[in-house]
Amino acid sequence: MNRSLSILLCFALLQCTVQFATAQSPPKPRDTTISGPQTFAMIMGISKYKYVRPLTYADKDAEMFRYFLQSPAGGKLPDDNIYTLLNEQATLANFYQKGFQWLKVKKLQEGDRLFIYLAGHGDAIDEEQFFYLTYDCNPAGDKNNYLVGGAVQLYNLKLKIAKETAKGVEVYFIMDACRSNELPGGSEGQGFLNSAISEKRVGEIIMLATGAGQESLEDASIGSGHGLFTYYLVDGLSGLADAEGIKDNKITVEEIKKYVDKNVPEIAEQRFRRKQDPFFCCDDKSSKVVSIVDTAYLRKWLNMKKIQAAGGGTSYVSPKGRGLGRNADTLLIEIYNSFNEAIKESRLIGNGSAEYYYEILNRRFPGNAYTIDAQSTLAVEFINFAQSKINLYLDCRDAASI
Repeated sequence: MNRSLSILLCFALLQCTVQFATAQSPPKPRDTTISGPQTFAMIMGISKYKYVRPLTYADKDAEMFRYFLQSPAGGKLPDDNIYTLLNEQATLANFYQKGFQWLKVKKLQEGDRLFIYLAGHGDAIDEEQFFYLTYDCNPAGDKNNYLVGGAVQLYNLKLKIAKETAKGVEVYFIMDACRSNELPGGSEGQGFLNSAISEKRVGEIIMLATGAGQESLEDASIGSGHGLFTYYLVDGLSGLADAEGIKDNKITVEEIKKYVDKNVPEIAEQRFRRKQDPFFCCDDKSSKVVSIVDTAYLRKWLNMKKIQAAGGGTSYVSPKGRGLGRNADTLLIEIYNSFNEAIKESRLIGNGSAEYYYEILNRRFPGNAYTIDAQSTLAVEFINFAQSKINLYLDCRDAASI
């Protein structure tokens, strides 16, 4: 194998703009064979919105952060420890209903770490009501419509974070939003959004792409096309931030803050003539270790950066999907697969529908993990259907058209 091909293969392994497999399975419980603390992550990235102006790289940023967590530097997290929603899958119901059901199954405990990463649009009504916009959010020109649905009310998310930090879980809340001030809240909404998140701290470590009232930049010239903040966050956590303090192959909160603060504002000003000042909190967490420097991984990362700088293009790799497991009852799997097929075809009620197959699962396999997952999935689909009706009303269209 020649050297250039080897570099491209390394690059392919490092890139994370992938399409996740659609194989269905209920969330797996915490791995009890591992003693001591574990790390988990909930990741959402949305570039394609149903009603709001699309972004370019938010989904790609989310995938890059996911891949970092799966790398040696990020802790080699297995797929089962990461819950990811991208673009059309990133609805409010999928995040709250399915996502927190997934988190509940993991039974986080003292000493565990939880990363919550959100990339996409953010907006606010006022300093008390601030939101991350999910795929099917339809503001219809009025910021008060965020209350109708389709947006994650971050105050409520903070309450869930508070429950985890109260148990001794180390929570990292990372948000790369405010990529546009064209939303109904405007520049004032962006100011409310980041100031409210930073002020209403509930024991978590906060990393935000911008200061209050600023836009988070994204551009094709950043890496292979990324958001400025997320790119340099991952860049520093991969090993380069170790130079900001004691070189001990550990990246602390203080070191990654210094690295991001050194690069993001400077590049924003020099390359884009804009201001972008990331926000990190808080000083009492500055010594916390976020990542471990793996020299082999760092070399691959630096090789990738050289290729990007030379305009070498991008290469992608798709991870294998998870199967249902060989030990599951054959009939259970058949019914569960029929249920998911009905979901894909939007057959929610009636004979041969998702509801029909769920009732069979509940009758034959009550309390089984597949049955519980089907229950959660069906609830999400009904919520999404109701949201689509609401969105038609907001657009003054005939809701009977669904």
